[in-house]
Amino acid sequence: MVGKLWVEYDIELTTPQLNNLAVGNSLSGFVSGTDAFATAPPLVGNAPLVLTVASNIATFTASAPYSSLVALNLGGTGLAPPATGGTATTSAKATLGNAAATSFVSQYTVLFNEGDTFTLNFSTFTTVTGYFLRFGQYNVNNG
Repeated sequence: MVGKLWVEYDIELTTPQLNNLAVGNSLSGFVSGTDAFATAPPLVGNAPLVLTVASNIATFTASAPYSSLVALNLGGTGLAPPATGGTATTSAKATLGNAAATSFVSQYTVLFNEGDTFTLNFSTFTTVTGYFLRFGQYNVNNG
C-alpha cells in the first residue's frame, strides 16, 4: 500500500425554494360574458386590477405595478378589434379575425404603473355573443 486517503465532507439539507412563476402562482385573471360589457362581470384571479364598466367600455385600473399579456377572444356580428385606450403603456401584438366579422382574437402587452388604466371599447359592435379576456403576468420588456 502506498498511502491512505481520507475524505471529510459536510452535507447540508435544505427545503427547495421555488419561484412563484414555476408553480403557477403568477398574477393572472380573466373576465367573460355575453353582454359586451354592458355590466361589469367579476374579475376572477389575483391580477392587481379593478374593473369598472360604462357605456360598453371596460376600464381596468391597476392597484399595483403590473406587466401583462392580454388575450381577447370575441364572438358576435359586426366585429373588429376593439379600440383600446387608457394611461397604461399598451402595444397590440396580434389580431386575427374571420372575413364574416363574427370572430376575433386580439393580443396586447400592457405595462401598468399603479393607478394606470387600460380600456377596451365594445360600443361600436353590432352584437357580442361572447367574450373571454385573460390577463397573464408577462415581462413586457421581452417584446
